Amino acid sequence: MLDAILAAHPFPGPQEDPAATMTVHMNPEDLRALGAEQPHAGVTLREDPELSRGSLRVEAAAGVLDASMERRQASLMELVRRFQEQDHP
Repeated sequence: MLDAILAAHPFPGPQEDPAATMTVHMNPEDLRALGAEQPHAGVTLREDPELSRGSLRVEAAAGVLDASMERRQASLMELVRRFQEQDHP
């Protein structure tokens, strides 16, 4: 999946822009499932046992992306709540 994301949204590697690096934190089991190979120059994969399976956190110079399962579930529940409020004002 990471290969598909990087192919669809390429970013300059550290040779072109040293600030264009990112660290992807993943659950150790998810990281093992990906294999030991680094996916792209400028991308570092790190284990984070605090993250649940399917979760990840991306850190880059531009900021941090929290793509944890818990955060995605909370966002989805907020969206459902908003739709319910629109249907029943």
